[in-house]
Amino acid sequence: MTRDEVIERYKGGISIGDGIAGEEWLLDEENTTVNSLHLLGYDANMYPMPDLSRRPAKYQDHVKCEVLKQLNEWDGAVYLDGQLVKR
Repeated sequence: MTRDEVIERYKGGISIGDGIAGEEWLLDEENTTVNSLHLLGYDANMYPMPDLSRRPAKYQDHVKCEVLKQLNEWDGAVYLDGQLVKR
């Protein structure tokens, strides 16, 4: 898969939760490559969320798990707010 194909496939990002408690993990096109997805967190109002590394460990684990469930077919690395969560 080329970089352009990766961007096209994942340009919609990943949604976690519903309504006001929902989050969007949107593709960071600038840093995404053919074998690494970079996603940035936004809240339900599309405001940037605090970096994942600054939130409680239990919450970080929840977000990582939910994102990786939705990316189970992706074979490359996954970064959330610059933090490597899958190699």
